Amino acid sequence: MKKIFAMSLVALVIVFCSTVFPAEAKYPESAVSFIVAYSPGGGTDISARNLKPYVDKYLGGTPRYSQ
Repeated sequence: MKKIFAMSLVALVIVFCSTVFPAEAKYPESAVSFIVAYSPGGGTDISARNLKPYVDKYLGGTPRYSQ
C-alpha cells in the first residue's frame, strides 16, 4: 500500500511540474517600444537617451525607439 501511495505521489509531482515549467517564457517575446512623447532635445528626450544603454543591456533584444 505504501509503495502504491509513493508511486502515485511521484506521478502527481511529475504532472504538476511538467505543466508549470513550460508556462515560463523568456521576456520579452516581442519587440519592446520605447516611446518618447516630447520633442527631440528636451529633458525627457535626453533622459530617454541616457537610459537606452541600460534598457538594451537588461532587457536584451533590439528595442525600438521612436519620438
